[in-house]
Amino acid sequence: MVDDSADSVPPTYSSVRFGQPAKVYAYVEPNESGWMIPMTESEADFTSRYFGYYGDTDAVWNDRVRSYRVHAADWTWPIVQDQQPLTDWTWPIVQDQQPLTYGNGDLNPVTPGSERFSIVTLREEPNIIINNTETYDIVQAVMPVDTINAHLSQAARNICSVLYDDPDEIDFRHRQLNVHYDGDHPSWCAYVVKSRSILGFKRNYIGGCAEAEWFRMIITHEATHLFQLTHNQIQSHTVQLGITEGIADYVPLVMGIQPKRRPPGGGERWYDGYSTTAHFFYYITHEAPVKSPNFVKDLNR
Repeated sequence: MVDDSADSVPPTYSSVRFGQPAKVYAYVEPNESGWMIPMTESEADFTSRYFGYYGDTDAVWNDRVRSYRVHAADWTWPIVQDQQPLTDWTWPIVQDQQPLTYGNGDLNPVTPGSERFSIVTLREEPNIIINNTETYDIVQAVMPVDTINAHLSQAARNICSVLYDDPDEIDFRHRQLNVHYDGDHPSWCAYVVKSRSILGFKRNYIGGCAEAEWFRMIITHEATHLFQLTHNQIQSHTVQLGITEGIADYVPLVMGIQPKRRPPGGGERWYDGYSTTAHFFYYITHEAPVKSPNFVKDLNR
């Protein structure tokens, strides 16, 4: 690499050799955007650097480096001159939010405080990828394409009002969703890939999930994955996954769109995920003799 390539590079880079001291910033998207890999010396294989973010398990750096910037070794980012404090600025308030209705009669509610999270309102129309027409028809009957942005924007604002105190705590902004209508999957009815702003539906399970009350829970659960943090500091993958899925079930529980039914039986581990972990969190924040209302917010950092 001898110069900048801001537009696009062939998707074949997996190593880099420095002929002289330098700084290289490799990006996964054109025009120096997306996730960044900083390098200051030769690397024999950077394909797995930062690999493994929850929701990004298909992200292989080798096929995602699309642009890069090269500087001398002593180069630093330019100093911004004459900055003025902007401490009184806040994200605009969303005015006149109203509950929305899905095609099956489900209500997409308005959560108190959600009006402060205009940062997560979707700005561009969704990109629709139809891989299975039956899946598309099922979801279209419940959430037509021309209502996706309204429903997902409201769901996102609701979710963030549960998980965050301040809009500036949110680590990823989705301007446009890539909505996939796919074929069968052994166990999923829906899924997300946070880094690519993907929301997907699977044919063989989405029909049942589109029934009354289930669809809004599925949308809220999956959309939570688009905005929650990833808990990568937790060494155990089992515990990390349990927390991640538990929070995604906790959010609709707090919003009142998921039944407050405790899991049957006993002896489950608190990090077993989904409703087990969600009810454990709900007990801590809402039912314990000494409640900790910020427990999940603090955990999601």
